[in-house]
Amino acid sequence: METILIDIGFEEDRIAILDDKNDLSQYYVEKKGSVRILNNIYLGKVTDVLPGMQAAFVDIGREKNAYLHIHDATIPGEKKEQEIKKLLKKGQGIIVQVTKEEIGDKGAKITRKVAIPGRNLVLLPYEQGIGISRKIRNPESRKLLKNEIEKFLPDGYGLIVRTAAKDYSGKEFEAELQYLIKLWEDIERVGTYEYPPKCIFEEWGITHKVLRDYFTKDIKELYINSKEEYHNSLSLMRKFNTSLATRMKFYQKKTPMLLEFNVISQLEQLYKSKVWLNSGGYIVIDHTEALTVIDVNTGKYTGKNEFEETIFRINVEACKEIAKQVKLRDISGIVIIDFIDMKKQEHYTELLATFQEYLNKDKTKTKVLGVTNLGLVELTRKRENKTLERYLYSNCNCCDGTGRRMSLDFFLLKVEKAIQRSVEHTSRKTFVFKVHPDLVEKLESNYNRMEKFQAFYKVNILFKEEPKISYGDFEILMNTD
Repeated sequence: METILIDIGFEEDRIAILDDKNDLSQYYVEKKGSVRILNNIYLGKVTDVLPGMQAAFVDIGREKNAYLHIHDATIPGEKKEQEIKKLLKKGQGIIVQVTKEEIGDKGAKITRKVAIPGRNLVLLPYEQGIGISRKIRNPESRKLLKNEIEKFLPDGYGLIVRTAAKDYSGKEFEAELQYLIKLWEDIERVGTYEYPPKCIFEEWGITHKVLRDYFTKDIKELYINSKEEYHNSLSLMRKFNTSLATRMKFYQKKTPMLLEFNVISQLEQLYKSKVWLNSGGYIVIDHTEALTVIDVNTGKYTGKNEFEETIFRINVEACKEIAKQVKLRDISGIVIIDFIDMKKQEHYTELLATFQEYLNKDKTKTKVLGVTNLGLVELTRKRENKTLERYLYSNCNCCDGTGRRMSLDFFLLKVEKAIQRSVEHTSRKTFVFKVHPDLVEKLESNYNRMEKFQAFYKVNILFKEEPKISYGDFEILMNTD
């Protein structure tokens, strides 16, 4: 069973999900005051209609206009036209929902097919009918859930039953459905009297999203290191599921939570492109502008059986590790995997089936497309947010962005945890860190940020240049008080 850690910091909140062996399986970060627009609902204004692209651009109040494709421009009840110019007019106000965050120079991707997510149900205001999560595979369970919900689903609405719903009763479904319908009615009402562009619904923050989307009966424990956030979350979960609320715990140990559970050191491992397998084989992960390439190698593994069987076993082990790394690093878009060549077709068939099975555990839509003529396996993973790589890495000025080194955000996380640990165990008020000269320059240029840092922990922090220390590492000088 998994464990969830909610680490509330002074500058950012972090969510770590650990598997049954306390290995990091997912990690999310949200900066205080940061703006995330995924799943937000806007009253937008059509700025351009492009018949040749069968698309339109919509002003939702962001710096870049959002992109609306014809497939997402039609909602049930409207006459389906072949040309987008017959669906939308320049200057028209429409209610849209963000399905993909802004990435780089690209604006957000939006849809008119609004979906309001709850813990067990997803309300589809413009659809009709009931859909059941594919992860609920038992035919009898699917039938029972559909029959139960049909009893109280009003006409004119559609629903998707989420995976978490398999352990709930009809009474709980009905209460949640009424809440979602009331929420949609409020959103729709605001959309009738506001002027575009206007955000008319904001998605929940990261902490409550984790409680809604990830905190299920498969979670052994959930720890929160903030008393205020713990009580807020406890109150929310008592509305969702009282039995799960008993698994929530306020973390009170003196050692910072992410250090106690070895999360920081596991994050540092994500710097490395080479990931070793237990057998002695390894995979190499290489990111490019257009796609991610993963190479599987035998490494130190020789095996005790015939060569073909040895290769197959390494590839199967690599499948599990690749699925884990793709989810943990939040790799998205096109992924090409070069498994070790195998001669038997049945091995490829079994390998792809096993690979898809591991990938099915990922909440983000991921699909194996098959094997190319060159023997490469292709898969795609839906891109929704900025990747974890953007948090962990920053471009290096010395190599014009072709290499990577630790970002200032992640370096300060390491510093913060070192200070937390020391403050809990000592009375020290001054900390002198020996760091790489390039980092001193970055820290000095972020004076306001460091000032807030010191005020929050009520300590003095100094940084001293030390060229011999690797970029991203530090040493704390002793006897500074």
